[in-house]
Parts: sequence; structure tokens; C-alpha cells
Amino acid sequence: MDDIDSEHCQKDVEEFYQFSMLTLARLKILNRELHLDIDSQRKDLNNRKISLEKLQLSYENLLYEKSHLMRQIEEVQDLSTPNLDEIANERGHRVEVLTYADNLEELEKQSLNELQQEMDERIAAQKVLDELEEKNKNLIEVLDRKRRFMDELPKKITHIRSTTMDLSKQFLEVLPEEVTAGSSEVANAPNLDTEPVVENSEGDTNMDEE
Repeated sequence: MDDIDSEHCQKDVEEFYQFSMLTLARLKILNRELHLDIDSQRKDLNNRKISLEKLQLSYENLLYEKSHLMRQIEEVQDLSTPNLDEIANERGHRVEVLTYADNLEELEKQSLNELQQEMDERIAAQKVLDELEEKNKNLIEVLDRKRRFMDELPKKITHIRSTTMDLSKQFLEVLPEEVTAGSSEVANAPNLDTEPVVENSEGDTNMDEE
């Protein structure tokens, strides 16, 4: 009887041992799976944290860019641009973009192209104007020189006539009387095209003043 009870007890112990070993193995498996799950969740949490930090940084960058754009908008709104009104009157439409549109970038490029074209046209026109002004300045200088020459011409002519009259008299004094007879008549003949030359008491010819 004791042997039977002992065998039965030993069998129970073996079964309990096997059950304990299986339970321990299951616990180890569950523990491993739990650690793997926790590690996966930790990695997922870190990834989410990194994504959140990136989103936060992007949000702060957007806020900074918004603030910068608002300052630029205020500066542009306060900027006096009378030339844009002049260009709009010349072209018949507004060049700048006044309202938001989905194709805002394309509209801005068109505006910049029109403004660049307007600037090129004005630069070309200014260059032509500068050249014309330079030609006009040179022409005025030439006309001034010619006017001064014309103003001084009567005085120079009078001086030349006075000098030639003196030379004629000197030649008449040294030539024989037969030769000078005819020349005296020609020299004493009145000149209808010019004013008479009057000599002063000292023999010098009076010069016409300007």
C-alpha cells in the first residue's frame, strides 16, 4: 500500500514538475514577447516624438515666415509707388498683383516681366534722350562760335580795310605820278557797299564797335 502511494505521489510530483517547467517556459515566452512589444512601442514612440518635433519645428518656421511676410507686406503697402500708377495709365491695366489668386506665382512673374520690360524701354529712351541732348549741346556750342564769329566779323573787316588803305597810300607815295593818277581815282571812288572809313587826326582808322 505504501508502495502504491509512493508511486502515485512520485507521479504527481513529476506531473507538477512538468507543469511547472511548461509554465515557466510559457512565462519566459510571454516575458520575451512583452519585452519585444515594449521595445517596439518604445521605438514607435520615439519615431512619433521625432515626427512631432519636426512638425513643431516646421510650425515655428511657418510662424517666422508668416511674420516676415507680414512685415514685407506692411512695408510694401506703405511704400509710395507713383510710377506704378503712371505705368498703369500708359499700359491701360494694373501691373502689380492686388489680390490673392491660386496662380499667384505666375502672376508675379508676369508683373516682374512687365516691369523689367518697362525699365528696359525707359533706359533705352533715356539713352536716346541723352544722345539728343549731347547733340543739341554740341550744336549750340557750334552756333555760339559762329555767332561770335559773325559778331566779330564787321570789326575784323574794318580793321582789314583800314590796313589795306594804309598800304595803298604807301604804294601810291612810292609809285610814279603817271601810274598813280588812275589808281588815285579808283582809290578815291566811293564804295557803295561799305561804310566810309574815317581817319582821326593821328592818321589811325576808327574801328567799329560790336
